[in-house]
Amino acid sequence: MRGIPKSIRSRGDIDNLLAYLGTGFDTPESRAAIRVQLEAIRATRQHYVFTRTLLSESERAGAEPEFRVLSGQGESGLEIHEYQLADNPHSRLNDIGMTLAELDALLEEIA
Repeated sequence: MRGIPKSIRSRGDIDNLLAYLGTGFDTPESRAAIRVQLEAIRATRQHYVFTRTLLSESERAGAEPEFRVLSGQGESGLEIHEYQLADNPHSRLNDIGMTLAELDALLEEIA
């Protein structure tokens, strides 16, 4: 492998990154690029899931960012939908096979 991978798709890519970081060829720019990729993976760990339709926005179950309320024109006029932040079982973090703690430790090491 030369340099950093263009995308991180597997645990093997993570292992290659760790090996690259130990070579001494890594630069502040390459570390910043790795950090951007890892932060993007971290961002996929949660997503919003529809919970219910509200009569008014004041009925919301909680505040942002835990709950998000969106309104729009529906079949019966104005509709207000509530979404709750939940773990994403299809996140890239799960696909790679890492835990959030492992990813945070790796980000700490790169910093």
